[in-house]
Amino acid sequence: MSFIKSVHLSAYIYFCLFFFIQSLFLILSLSLHFLISVSVKLFTTLSMSFISVHLSAYIYFCLFFFIQSLFLILSLSLHLLISLSVKLFTTLSMSFISVHLSAYIYFCLFFFIQSLFLILSLSLHLLISVSVKLFTTLSMSFIKSVHLSAYIYFCLFFFIQSLFLILSLSLHLLISVSVKLFTTLSMSFISVHLSAYIYFCLSFFIGSYHIFCLPFCFKYKKNKRFLNSH
Repeated sequence: MSFIKSVHLSAYIYFCLFFFIQSLFLILSLSLHFLISVSVKLFTTLSMSFISVHLSAYIYFCLFFFIQSLFLILSLSLHLLISLSVKLFTTLSMSFISVHLSAYIYFCLFFFIQSLFLILSLSLHLLISVSVKLFTTLSMSFIKSVHLSAYIYFCLFFFIQSLFLILSLSLHLLISVSVKLFTTLSMSFISVHLSAYIYFCLSFFIGSYHIFCLPFCFKYKKNKRFLNSH
């Protein structure tokens, strides 16, 4: 009986710890998803008015880059933490390896898309900054004297702006889909281990029966045998 009690207590402690880690992972995932969605929407909105508010857009872009880096670091840390905890407590789940592998592949794909988005955003930011500075300088000094060249540079600038908007919208759509896909997978990643929860609840019920019910049954049989003997 003491062995059953000690095993049952340790299993209950590990389950509470696992439940706390899972809840913390879900709360942080939802918070980071909301934060990254707001930052992406903010950055995309600011990129529309990028010419008029160039300095503030640059500040917001740096903030967005910091948030993206923080999101990736926290995601990797949480992924490592949840992988260790899930691997520790879901040994009974036979489909854990395949589900974990697919989730890891999607996470690596998401990490690659995020990195690609940051590299392209920085390149486009540099390109648009140079084109804005070039067009502003040319429009100030050459509009009256070299009207044709100013018109050519304006057409080039308009083309770059259109290209920037198209790429920004495409990247925004791509990153939104990848974030939604990764968040959906992280939700289903936890729900896959429902079978492990069922096994644990079954073991919890059996352990509770052994700890609480069996002593009463033995005591009842002993009292009944004593009464029958007298």
